[in-house]
Amino acid sequence: MFTIKSIAVDHFRIPLPLASADSTHGEIAHFGLIAGWLLDARGREGRGYTYIVDNIAAAAIRKFIGQDLATSILASAQFLLKAFVRRCAGTSIL
Repeated sequence: MFTIKSIAVDHFRIPLPLASADSTHGEIAHFGLIAGWLLDARGREGRGYTYIVDNIAAAAIRKFIGQDLATSILASAQFLLKAFVRRCAGTSIL
């Protein structure tokens, strides 16, 4: 068990040096990078990221992680990752 003290999330619009294209997305000139950081009570930091083609919905994903998921995680006195993932697996979150 560990206690999460803080959660930070941000997103970045990363331009591609050369635009590409595919049949699903059309021209892809950039992508969205969503990065997250967790800090626990012992000062250990965890980091993770995901990306999305053409920055579509990156701001919404950032907001979802930063508000909805963070609120759920920080509301738990002791955060158990496996239990949290099992709880989310029954919903449309994961």
